[in-house]
Amino acid sequence: MSTPDINGTIDFADGPPGYPVDICVRLEDTTILDAPSIVMAETRYRLGPGSMQPSAFVLSVPDERVEKRRQYTLSARAGCLPAGADDASFGTVLSYPWRPGSKARQRLRLHHFDRG
Repeated sequence: MSTPDINGTIDFADGPPGYPVDICVRLEDTTILDAPSIVMAETRYRLGPGSMQPSAFVLSVPDERVEKRRQYTLSARAGCLPAGADDASFGTVLSYPWRPGSKARQRLRLHHFDRG
């Protein structure tokens, strides 16, 4: 099976932060309910202050890791700490399903996590 790269964009629901953030986009196998997801692919990059929205990403998925009968979900987190850290300031709050072989451009929306 030939699995293309996943192309998409990230945008911030309340506008981009005025400081640099590290962004981590992941494809996770979420087939088994009530079990930790399995990270299938991940990309990281830095978004500088004043960067235009939406911000493009490309996620390379190894063909040998993807099975059509499994369920996959895209997610993203952003913050000042290393991308993907548990205390990220922004993240996806909706489910973004992905199917092997899909060529649809993905649009992930990040929401601010209120730490109040």
